[in-house]
Amino acid sequence: MSVRAGAFRPIVVLVLVALTVIVLAGCQGATVASPSSELTPALPTGTPPPPQARDTATPDSTLGPEPTWVRVTDQSSFGDSLMYAVAAGVERYVATGEITVGDSTLRGAIWTSTDGWTWTRVVVPSAAGASIGGVIFDQIGYVAWGSFLSMAGTSSSAAIWTSRDGVTWRQAVGPPSFAFSEVAGIARVGDRLVAVGSSDDEDGRALVAFRAWTSTDGETWVPAGSPSISNPDQVYVDGLAVFDGELIGWGSYDAGDRWSAAIARSPDGLHWTFEALDSAPFANPWIADVLVDGDVLVAVGGDAEEGIVVPSSAAWTSSDGVTWEPAAIIDAVGDLHKVVRWGAELIALDGVPQMRSVDGRTWNRGGPGPDIEGDGQFAGECVDGPCQFRTMLSDLAVGPAGPVAVGHTSLASGGSRSVVWILR
Repeated sequence: MSVRAGAFRPIVVLVLVALTVIVLAGCQGATVASPSSELTPALPTGTPPPPQARDTATPDSTLGPEPTWVRVTDQSSFGDSLMYAVAAGVERYVATGEITVGDSTLRGAIWTSTDGWTWTRVVVPSAAGASIGGVIFDQIGYVAWGSFLSMAGTSSSAAIWTSRDGVTWRQAVGPPSFAFSEVAGIARVGDRLVAVGSSDDEDGRALVAFRAWTSTDGETWVPAGSPSISNPDQVYVDGLAVFDGELIGWGSYDAGDRWSAAIARSPDGLHWTFEALDSAPFANPWIADVLVDGDVLVAVGGDAEEGIVVPSSAAWTSSDGVTWEPAAIIDAVGDLHKVVRWGAELIALDGVPQMRSVDGRTWNRGGPGPDIEGDGQFAGECVDGPCQFRTMLSDLAVGPAGPVAVGHTSLASGGSRSVVWILR
C-alpha cells in the first residue's frame, strides 16, 4: 500500500529536537489500485536541467530587499482553534478552520479581518461537528467548504457555505452524493462553480476517488453527472484554478508502486483530461499549489527522493496547462506548498525560509518565513521523546494589508491556538 504525498491540508511542520529533521505530512491517504490507462506523460517542450543543476542557477538580481514576516499578536478569537485556509476579497480577509468547544466537541469556524491584525470569529450556521478546510473569494462573495466527521470518526460528508460579505453565512444545499465525500477545491468557470473532491464508503475506504459537483449560485449543488474518466478511483484532484477559460486541477494518480503528480483539465467541470506530470529532473514530485500569474501558470510542490527524509523543493511553469517546464531553484530546503504574487515578485513558503521569484522560472532563497519558535510540545512520540512543535502553516493569501499567512500551534498545556503572520 502506498500513501499519497501530494495532499497538504493542513501542512504540518514538525521539528525533531534530536534530529532537527523537518517532516511535512499530508492529510489524505488512499488505497492502491492499478495504473490508469488514460494517463499519459506531459512532455516538456525544452530539455530539463539535470537534477544537480537545480541549485546552480544564477540568483535573480532584480529582486528587492527581503521582506519580513511579523507574527500577529495573540487574541481571544484564536483560542482553542485551528486555522486551515484564508482568502482575500477587496475589503477583508476570511479564514476558515475549526474550534473545540468544551473538552472535545468540534465546530467549524470562520474569522474575518479588514487589516490582517485584528480577527473576529463570526457565527457559522450548521457547523457543529464540522471542520471548514477551504475558502475562495468569488463574484458571489466567499465560498467555503469542509466536512462533517462521522460519529465513528472513519468517514466524512462534504459541506459548503456561502457569504456575500464574509460575515453572514448560510449552508448550501448539497446532493446525496455529498455523503461520505470531501471537497478539495472550488473554482468558477463560465457561469458555474465547480467543486472537485473524492468519495469513500462509511468505513473510510476510497471507492471513487474523483468526484465533481456544479452550482450556478453557490447555494444549490448537483453532481456533475459521470465525469468522463474510466477509472475515477485512480485519480485525486487536490485543488483547482481557472486559466484561459479552462479548469486546471492538480493532484495525483496511482502509478502502481507509488502516487505520482498529475494535472487535470476541463472546459466545464463535466469533461476531464488527466495527464501525468513528467517527473524529470525530479525523482517523485508532487504539486501542492498552482497560481494563475497573468498568462503563465506557476506550480510549486516537492520532491521525495528515495532514502531522503527531508523533501526538496520543486516548481514548474506552463503557458497552456499542458506542457510544464521545471524551474531552477537556488539553495532551497523543504517542499514549497503555497505561492502568491505580491507586487513585482512571487513568494512561496516552504515552512522555514521563503522562496522568491520574479517570473516563477528561477527561485531564490528569500530570508526567513513565518517564525518557527517552539510554541509547545507535539503530543506525538519522536525517536528520542516528545517532538518540539514549532509551527503549522496552512495557507497564504494577498489582501488589503498585503500577504497574510495562517496556521496554528500546539500548546504544551494541551489544546491549540490559531496563528497569523503578515508580510512587511
